[in-house]
Amino acid sequence: MKSITLENFRCFRATRRIPLRPLTLLIGENSTGKTSFLAAVRLASDLLYPGLTPDFNEPPFRLGSFNEVAHHGRGTAGRAQSFSITVNTPVRTSSSQPALRHRAVFRRSGPHPVFASQSILYGSEFEVELTPIAAREGELPIECRVDDSRYTVVVTNPSPGFTADRVVDWHHVLFLALNDSAPGPQDYEGDFRDRRRTLLNAVQHAITAASSPDRPVCIAPVRTTPRRTYDPVSAAPVPEGAHIPMVLANLFFHGNAEWKSLKNALDRFGKESGLFADLNVKALGRHDSDPFQIRVKIHGPQVNLLDVGYGVSQALPILVEALRSAPGSMHLMQQPEVHMHPRSQAALGSFLANLAANQQKQFIVETHSDHLVDRVRMDIRDGRSLCPQDVVLLYFERNGPRVDIHPIDIDQAGSLVGEPDTYREFFLTEERRLLGM
Repeated sequence: MKSITLENFRCFRATRRIPLRPLTLLIGENSTGKTSFLAAVRLASDLLYPGLTPDFNEPPFRLGSFNEVAHHGRGTAGRAQSFSITVNTPVRTSSSQPALRHRAVFRRSGPHPVFASQSILYGSEFEVELTPIAAREGELPIECRVDDSRYTVVVTNPSPGFTADRVVDWHHVLFLALNDSAPGPQDYEGDFRDRRRTLLNAVQHAITAASSPDRPVCIAPVRTTPRRTYDPVSAAPVPEGAHIPMVLANLFFHGNAEWKSLKNALDRFGKESGLFADLNVKALGRHDSDPFQIRVKIHGPQVNLLDVGYGVSQALPILVEALRSAPGSMHLMQQPEVHMHPRSQAALGSFLANLAANQQKQFIVETHSDHLVDRVRMDIRDGRSLCPQDVVLLYFERNGPRVDIHPIDIDQAGSLVGEPDTYREFFLTEERRLLGM
């Protein structure tokens, strides 16, 4: 995902196009919309999955009803009657192709948000929009633009997939909108049809190349507490990480090479962060259906996960999910540094930067940790992982009922570039207090 634009979404009245990089760090005071932004990113990613109905209350993001999602301004403006999310998705297989833009506008239906329209744009050459609520019974109009020419295709007896609550199948929509039988300007019909056919092939390829096979991995800010003994039950992912012990046990019993690789990576981070020196699974029976324990070595012999600091159990869901996800996957993390001391917070910054650089994974991280941010800056300065253009800090600043987002870059020396005066003022004030000035 390359960027996102929000309009009338919770505390965001209207944002400019907000850049998203392989590593995006969300910083700012409490209650400035960082979690809402993460929720918007997941909703934006859902626009790429045909047939999916966006869920505004899927854990760990619980946004409420339409009234809680639509922006409410001061004075006579009141609550917005609609809100929109636009996402730019690069085409991974070709840097020369235009980016795709998916835009969804939501309206109220009872207490819930539903699609008012969905549209897709391919550079400046092509645009298609569906507005289900404007359709008559048995008809669905598709508004199209090819270069500067606009026309409407009316689909009769549309399939059940064309409903106001589902993401449309853009492959099917584009075929209907751009195929040779669709209407076009009469004065240059032949050239126009050739152009439309060329765009159909390009955009169909772009949609396939830009799509991700998996939805984002979401990590909740407070994760499941450790247990002394686990029963091998469900390993279905949950944001709080309760499934992670089962994942580790399954790999321990059946993973062989994958278990060895994951364990080595976990132990390496444990040593670099100071959290632990060795992590293992202890079977309490001869069968994989018997209970098991997670054992950790700090100094001396291994002990139960429950008998060490909370930092280990809180870090495991982050580490395991990040290591096991497929290349190109997206991770949305809320305060991953919870219960981690400064050394391990800094090590986590290097860990995420290395995965983003070497495995093409994208991490969008809400954090209050200066240690994590500063380690990323130092790693850029020292040339250890990501390049400056692969990292962005998004500074969230409240301005009355709305929040402004300020993108801040990092240069080759690890210095911040483009930070607003209000960002610097906070740290200057704290430093003056420290110096007694």
